[in-house]
Amino acid sequence: MKEDANWIYNLSKSKLEENVFAVSLTVKELLKVRMQNKSVIKNGVLCLMALENPVDFDNGQMVVLDRTNVSRSNSKENHHFFPFSLSKNFGTDNDGINSLLNFVLISGRLNREISDDLPSVYLDNYERQNDKMKDHLLSHFINKEALDAARLDDYQSFIQKRGELILEKIFEKTKIVDSSEPEEEIIEEN
Repeated sequence: MKEDANWIYNLSKSKLEENVFAVSLTVKELLKVRMQNKSVIKNGVLCLMALENPVDFDNGQMVVLDRTNVSRSNSKENHHFFPFSLSKNFGTDNDGINSLLNFVLISGRLNREISDDLPSVYLDNYERQNDKMKDHLLSHFINKEALDAARLDDYQSFIQKRGELILEKIFEKTKIVDSSEPEEEIIEEN
């Protein structure tokens, strides 16, 4: 902050100097982003989610995304993949369960249908109905590793694997090279 303050002070004195703003984004940082908070990172990730053209994973129908659906944090299209009501079952608190990494964009219909079911239960049901469910989950940044964790109701592993995939997509879209040290697996601090 001191460097930024000095740079701005110098600008006010007409001393034009180049300033490079370093960006440090990790899975751990993504985990801290809450759907209820205003955040540039949250908005950027929601845009990435929308660019994937999310589909309902029970039937492959395109999720309609418009201002009314995505802009409100409590929208029916903003679904806790691991249910909010069961957060204690997953070893997390309200902050953890409201992490951006636990949200998917699905239709209000599917959200109401899933309600408070465990991921292991609803994923098993939908996989029996939809042989393309795994492909449809990819439109939500849920790959095989994240799906395997969800089938075990393993919240910590799910957000870690999903976060890695989202971060990879951020780096791909922004052309930023990841020069950070490898992170250890995320364990939430309660």
